[in-house]
Order: sequence, then structure tokens, then C-alpha cells
Amino acid sequence: MPELEQAALLAVGVDAKESLAPEVLIAATGKRAIELMRLMQFDLLVVGPNIADMPLWQFVQRVRMTRPWQRWALATDQLTAQEEVTARSLGVIGIFKEKTDWPELLHVAESIRRRTGAAVPAGRRPVSEPARTHGQPISASFVPAM
Repeated sequence: MPELEQAALLAVGVDAKESLAPEVLIAATGKRAIELMRLMQFDLLVVGPNIADMPLWQFVQRVRMTRPWQRWALATDQLTAQEEVTARSLGVIGIFKEKTDWPELLHVAESIRRRTGAAVPAGRRPVSEPARTHGQPISASFVPAM
């Protein structure tokens, strides 16, 4: 299976009609965003309030349930105090203005990538060498002699 193309940032529910940079993928719906996250690992998920097929908080809860390690940011120009509390309780790393903060969002995604290493396709994480004792692999049935 060939390696999949990688992207730093996945955006859903935002008003961008086309990709803002080569590292950005834009999903038209929440369902499409979830499909893309099954195929690839993204450094940052940017969620806006205009998700076509599901409410914003339902989408975020679904992502957090299935991918709790996924970093995400909220991009909106209008946010109530209650919505901010909800976003923070769901682990948002930042709240950005939808129309003006795309360069900052790309910078955040790049810094996440530098700290965690390059994004890898889902299911393609490097496998470490199995632990060995005296040249023998450690398994449930093997207990080293004392």
C-alpha cells in the first residue's frame, strides 16, 4: 500500500472555499472530515461553526471520543461565554478568528509537527523491535530464569 499524502491541517465548518495552503485540507462536511481522519493523521483539526451535516459540538465530541489525542482549534468570529466553556472542556488548544487567523493556525500546526514529528498515515506508526531477554523474545509464556 503506498504512503498517503500528509497534511498539517484539516479544516471543517469554515468559510474557506479552497485550500489556503498545500498543507491544508478542507472538508465540506463532518462526515468527510471523519473519513479523512481515518486515512491520515493531521497535526491540527480546525473546526468552524458551519458544519453542514451535524452540530459543531456533536462533531467535536465524536472526534474526541474516537481520537482523543487529536489536537483541535476553534475558528469562529462569534462565541458566547458558554460556548467557550464547552470548547475548553472538550480540549480546544485555541480559539481563533475565522477570517483573519489562518497564518497563525498554520504556525500552530507547524509547531505541533515539530514537537511530535511528522504526521503519519493512520495505522502506519513505526513498530518498535519486540523486547528480548538473552536473545529470546518476551512473550506471555516466556519467563526468564532467575
